[in-house]
Amino acid sequence: MYTPKQIKNLFDYDEVDPYFFRGFIRVKKGSQWFHVDFNGKPAYNLKFDHISPFDEKGMARARKDRDWFFIRLKGALLEVD
Repeated sequence: MYTPKQIKNLFDYDEVDPYFFRGFIRVKKGSQWFHVDFNGKPAYNLKFDHISPFDEKGMARARKDRDWFFIRLKGALLEVD
């Protein structure tokens, strides 16, 4: 298990949130955002233009191009109308 600072340095992410929530943290590589776990492993294969941290219900809001989604903790996508 790594700290956010260790994850940033070990995996060469451009930005890393300062805290974990529900076992995941937001990271940015180039212009793309995604979530990783305590070991720096991506939570899913997709990358987004913007994402929020997971909330208490295990959902995060994400934007890809002009489309908005909700991501569940398991990585399933739900399109937002």
